[in-house]
Amino acid sequence: MVRVPVQQTCTFRAALFLATLVLGICLNAISSLAETPPAALPSSQIAPEHLEQYSRLAVEWLQQYLRIDTTNPPGNELRAAEFFRKILEVEGIEARVFEYQSGRADLWARLLHTTAVPKRPIILLNHMDVVTSDARHWKAPPFSGEVMDGSIYGRGAQDMKSEGIAQLLAMVMAKREKVALDRDLIFLAVSDEEADGSGTNWMITHQRDLLGNAEFLINEGGENLVEDGKLRYIGVDVGEKIPFWLHVVAHGRAGHGSRPIADSAPNRLVRALNRILADHTPSKLLPVVQESLREMAPYETPERARRFRNLPEALQDPAFQEQVDHDESLNFLVRDTISLTMMGAAGQTNVIPAEAWANLDVRLLPGEDKQQFLETIRRLVNDPNITVEPEPGEFGEANYSPTDSALYRAIRRVTTSYFPQVPVVPRLTSGYTESQRYRPLGIQAYGFTPYTATDAEGSTEHGNDERIRSRMSSQGNENDETQTSYDRIARAYADEIYAELAGKPFDRQVLDQFAERVRGRGPVCDLGCGPAQIARYLRDREIDVFGLDLSAGMLAQAQRLNPDLHFVQSSMLALGLRSETLAGVAAFYCIIHIPRAQVVEALRELRRVLQPGGSLLMTFHLGSEDSHHEELFGQPVSLDVIWFTTNEMTGNLRAAGFRVEEVSERDPYAPEIEYQSRRGYILASRETIP
Repeated sequence: MVRVPVQQTCTFRAALFLATLVLGICLNAISSLAETPPAALPSSQIAPEHLEQYSRLAVEWLQQYLRIDTTNPPGNELRAAEFFRKILEVEGIEARVFEYQSGRADLWARLLHTTAVPKRPIILLNHMDVVTSDARHWKAPPFSGEVMDGSIYGRGAQDMKSEGIAQLLAMVMAKREKVALDRDLIFLAVSDEEADGSGTNWMITHQRDLLGNAEFLINEGGENLVEDGKLRYIGVDVGEKIPFWLHVVAHGRAGHGSRPIADSAPNRLVRALNRILADHTPSKLLPVVQESLREMAPYETPERARRFRNLPEALQDPAFQEQVDHDESLNFLVRDTISLTMMGAAGQTNVIPAEAWANLDVRLLPGEDKQQFLETIRRLVNDPNITVEPEPGEFGEANYSPTDSALYRAIRRVTTSYFPQVPVVPRLTSGYTESQRYRPLGIQAYGFTPYTATDAEGSTEHGNDERIRSRMSSQGNENDETQTSYDRIARAYADEIYAELAGKPFDRQVLDQFAERVRGRGPVCDLGCGPAQIARYLRDREIDVFGLDLSAGMLAQAQRLNPDLHFVQSSMLALGLRSETLAGVAAFYCIIHIPRAQVVEALRELRRVLQPGGSLLMTFHLGSEDSHHEELFGQPVSLDVIWFTTNEMTGNLRAAGFRVEEVSERDPYAPEIEYQSRRGYILASRETIP
């Protein structure tokens, strides 16, 4: 698995971090490595300096892409297709552009398998067109790609030019890093998704062979929701409801508005619509919906969680059924839905027209029969002067993909490597995506986004000020400089300190004490793990431990030295771990890079992920003055080191909701063993009440 650094420039950490996640998913599925440790993934070998290059490209390419106006209508996606083709050809990747209408085009590119007996291909699908925008209501011009307030603005930043760049970057990384593929990797950028779907339709009709009898497809969709600064879940769209739009027309006698007509066309229409909207379509519980809500149960209120764990039984309760009926987030999951969206009648107020009409947005669950549903609506209307007909256009049949496929398991495996304890949740969506068009071809299609977003950010899709974060770090430049510095010195640092515990008897003693407290209680995090000498020591004592670090370079060294251990890249201020899941945290000298003003905030984040009574072992340099380093191991760095007294740190811990249990200090060991500073050790536990 690739661990991606944040650079000092606006490097779009979310984009590159999760672009490599897409690459990891592709390689995971491609290389059948779903059951192997993260260190064995091909992407784990990418050098830190290469990651820096990919980080810059992620920003540059996204900004360039957002500056191409592909508003649909008219689309003009040919310019975007040529943008992709130029990059792919420079990288030596086979690419073809198909201009199927004037100014409208699809782009297809492929990385060939390298094995003698290939598996079926995997497709990375994205669309190049975007919806309309009104620049008068935007902070930045919609096609500027401007960076403002830590975000990149542009129409398509959410839907879905950012994902197109992530997929492009995955292709480029696989090519540059010479990854051995056991199936073809296909990049497909299509036109007109936001309107008539002509791009996908043309590709399937005229270039079906280029899809290569693909087995899997990753498309737009999914949701990785951030709430209160924490990632709540990884949502993967496995199916969509299908639109079945109906046009209802009532006929009656025309007349003057001053003389009411009881059976006028508008009156007939209103009565018919009331009957339709008052009717409750029957509940239908699909397996994917049961699985989705069961996965989310731990994050709900106790009563709601109880219901979610046994939905078939819960829906038999009239009170709960009524709750579902009035809950917009649940109702559409368990029944076919009908929304009144358009109405029309006379052109002026004093005219009773001979005809009145309405449009209904009907969304059907997978497995529903359109004709049978239509006949049900007609029976409800029960008026010979009213017609109900489907609107022109064909959306196909509702369908979904399984949650036990190799790709879905790979998504679970790879995302869990980045976000331990965060659930991967299958979703049935109310909206239409072009995954519906590819599943009938025998392709298992999933909606998956490689980006996290808050509800506020996600709501800019199709709205004003559409944007995506250019930074994920809440620590700002200090975080970036620390990360970049450790990336540069990672190998030398690992060589220097990985075996240091052999010469530190007191450290071994406190670690043994810590191991006794946490053994058998759950997972333990080696925080700021570096090359993971602490994690190695604990694992050798049968502790369920994983390492977490900000630096991609350090994690690469940790994986090299400890192929049997699990590692996560994250920040102390936003760990991305579920609350109350860890038995313990060993934080050796990682707090020293957190600015004093944020230390309590960082400790509260540690408290959040610890179980009640969970243990924290913390070490730090003793002193009252901070220091700054410009060079280490012959490399330029920019590292601020914060020194603490034990009194100051115990006060911080208590303020964060910890109970301090033991405090120790020691003099430094010999210069050949460690840096010459006095050391502080604190053993604390999470208080039940902060």
